[in-house]
Order: sequence, then C-alpha cells, then structure tokens
Amino acid sequence: MYMNALICAPSHSDGREPPDLAGFEQENGEWRLRLDSYETFIHEVTGVEVTGDISPQQLKTVQSRLEGCLERYERSGSCLCDDLHRYGHIDSMDTVHELSRFFRMLVASRVEGLNSA
Repeated sequence: MYMNALICAPSHSDGREPPDLAGFEQENGEWRLRLDSYETFIHEVTGVEVTGDISPQQLKTVQSRLEGCLERYERSGSCLCDDLHRYGHIDSMDTVHELSRFFRMLVASRVEGLNSA
C-alpha cells in the first residue's frame, strides 16, 4: 500500500459541506484527503489501490463499489464493509458514507468535468 497518499480536488462553492473524515483538509480552494487511514479498507472493499494518481476509471470504480456496499448494508444489514473494527479510522457506516460522498465529489469534478469539456 502507499503511505501518505493524498488525493485532491477543487472544493465546491455551491454550499456542499466538506466530508467529516480524519485526514481531510480544505485549503486554497481545494479539498484534500490523506488516504493512509483508508487505503486498506478501500482496497479490500473495491479492489482498487488508491494513490494520488488514481485514474478516472478507478475513481468511478471506488465510488460505485462504496455506494453499492452502503446500499447492501441498508437493504440487508450486512455487506463486505460491515466488519469495520479491522480498519483504523473506519469506525461506523457513517464514515463509509462520508468516504463514498468524497469519492462521488471526485468523480463529479475529475471525471464528469472532463466529459463535459
């Protein structure tokens, strides 16, 4: 895994609240998340090793698999990501939701923004 990986995206001025995640920073119009606390969880749940150089396809994969995990959990009460005690800063499904929301924002700014240009 990659230690101290940092993923960045432009912050939004449309009133969105920043994610409530350990390792999150907002500075100079940019949202930044240190991934070292989440990379094992993300890799095990999504199959993607996250780095600061994550591709658009990998971003979409992480986003969709995290959202799928949340949907399964809401529907059945269990999923790949419900054994949270194994992961340092992932202490609740709320954290998984915030992580999913951050990746949704990344897809919107990095992937969908490219497609509309």
